[in-house]
Amino acid sequence: PSVSHLVPSKLLQSPAPVYPETAKRFHMTGTVMLSAKIGADGKVKSVTIVKGPAVFHASAASAVKSWRYRPATLDGQPIESTAEITLNFALPH
Repeated sequence: PSVSHLVPSKLLQSPAPVYPETAKRFHMTGTVMLSAKIGADGKVKSVTIVKGPAVFHASAASAVKSWRYRPATLDGQPIESTAEITLNFALPH
């Protein structure tokens, strides 16, 4: 029996999210959990917010959509995959 060889996707570029002005003004911090679908070309196709403060949702989703991955492969062929991502928004001290 042949065994399939799966290689997970690898994050190559991950520009940081922009800290929302409202959150800065009110010294808000928080963690946003997202699920991203990564295409066979390594580009993020869709982003779903799993949980986290609403004030950070747009910024988190926008940042993750610009990320680039080396796509996951199955037996050497690029395939779509999903990544679970956690972004922490914390103000610098």
